[in-house]
Amino acid sequence: CPWDKAALAALTVAGSEVAAVWGGLRTAPADLAGAALPDNLMQDWDANSRALQHAIGGFNQILVDYNEAIAQFPATVIPSFLGVKPAGQIAIFHEA
Repeated sequence: CPWDKAALAALTVAGSEVAAVWGGLRTAPADLAGAALPDNLMQDWDANSRALQHAIGGFNQILVDYNEAIAQFPATVIPSFLGVKPAGQIAIFHEA
């Protein structure tokens, strides 16, 4: 279930790990062959990272709205019958 708190927490951990590895690669010193990462790759990563952070923020807002909606009466009656539970959120991860 995409709303599952454990699944969203695992996604946060995976994203943090990717960001940490990328941060390490990005700060690696250049060698005789040149920079550790090409400039265009770093620019693409930065653009994609900004887009991802924007998307995560929007997704988290949807989850906040969802949690508020299922907590309101009379909507609380239907989720209790169906076993619907509040959703978790994805933490926005940053490079280490």
